[in-house]
Amino acid sequence: MRAAQVDGGVVVRAIVGDPVWAADRLGGTWVATEGKVGIGWTYSKKDGFRPPRPFASWSWQNGAWTPPTPMPDDGEMYVWDEEALGWVSVDAG
Repeated sequence: MRAAQVDGGVVVRAIVGDPVWAADRLGGTWVATEGKVGIGWTYSKKDGFRPPRPFASWSWQNGAWTPPTPMPDDGEMYVWDEEALGWVSVDAG
């Protein structure tokens, strides 16, 4: 079992252990997790745990952060450019 300490909707600690045990011994609000979570993730009862948003323009859709435009699927390597709100080709060589 895994547990995360949540403060103001943000994960501040994560352990492998029972949330009741953690609350009794470490204090604070602890929530059981089904998978791995990390410091800086957010939590709400409605949405569960979410990793940090990678860029301000990305939105949460179908359980993942999604860019405003899909990454090209042409075999090239790309990185997201937040200023341009688009994908930029990366020279892999």
